[in-house]
Amino acid sequence: MYPPPSTGGFATFPTIADGGGYATDVILVNSGATTSSGTIGFSGFAGGIATDLGTNSSFTFTIPAGGMWRIRTAGTPATVTSGYAAMSVNANSPTPSATAIIRLSSGSNLTSETSVPAQVPFSNAMMFGSNETNLSTGIALLNGSGQPAQVTLQPLDGTGALL
Repeated sequence: MYPPPSTGGFATFPTIADGGGYATDVILVNSGATTSSGTIGFSGFAGGIATDLGTNSSFTFTIPAGGMWRIRTAGTPATVTSGYAAMSVNANSPTPSATAIIRLSSGSNLTSETSVPAQVPFSNAMMFGSNETNLSTGIALLNGSGQPAQVTLQPLDGTGALL
């Protein structure tokens, strides 16, 4: 038995892409025992973003217990636009598990796909990266505070020694 999800709160998807072959799905899953509700807002898309739910910069969601909700960007602009999305969950509402899936396609052929799980604010974290030939590790950071933030990245090897 899994513990119940927390309630309320805020999380972000540090990168979202649309156009130029890119489209993004934001998928929310409510594992709570009651309805989850809140908003998803998109930033970095002047005039809003075209989705399967219309064109806007903010969309409300209501997810029944055990249900899911999805919003998909249209992917129709000729050039790539990138930005971020933020999820705000209403107080006393179960916080859904959330992931953005970014796809790059050429015609009907899928070229690449990656997932970006929703992130809660943090001040210290560790992640895996690759330091091998022909492999790249990308990171996206989002400062939602409106104030400048200092970020220090320290690459470590498998033993924890600084590279």
